[in-house]
Amino acid sequence: MAKKAMEDYLAEIKEGNVAARVKSLEVAAMRQARVKQKKISGVLFPFPICGCSIPDSDGVVFQAMLPCDGMIVKAAVDVEGVEKIEGGATLQVELEVENDMYVRDMPVKKPRVFFDPELPVMAGTKIKVRVTSGNVEGLVWVSFLFVPEISNAKVRKILAEDT
Repeated sequence: MAKKAMEDYLAEIKEGNVAARVKSLEVAAMRQARVKQKKISGVLFPFPICGCSIPDSDGVVFQAMLPCDGMIVKAAVDVEGVEKIEGGATLQVELEVENDMYVRDMPVKKPRVFFDPELPVMAGTKIKVRVTSGNVEGLVWVSFLFVPEISNAKVRKILAEDT
């Protein structure tokens, strides 16, 4: 817009011309729409829950309790010091919440195995892993990746310009 046209346009807005005010708002909205918006994505990292033990008299090698709702997305088991588990073994995973129990048997033929259980869990869920069959006498390592529900995440507000 030329300088004279801009002055006339601004004068019309000041005088209270409704059409000029609407046009002014439309121009402002179009300019704002062209402004590149910055978006920030947050990531909720899973955290490991792990431990190791020699099987006790009941075969238990791992016990833990989860503090909040979430999901177990990965699991790994490693029997230390053996090349092969002769005849295989069975690991039993128990998830207990209040009076409900979920039990899953997992056959294991190799000393190191990985699982993708994708198991939803609730706050207070107790996890117990035990060896129910097979000759496993060494140290057994157990690890889970647990992703808490988003409602349990701490929120930190930052400005897009701070990134």
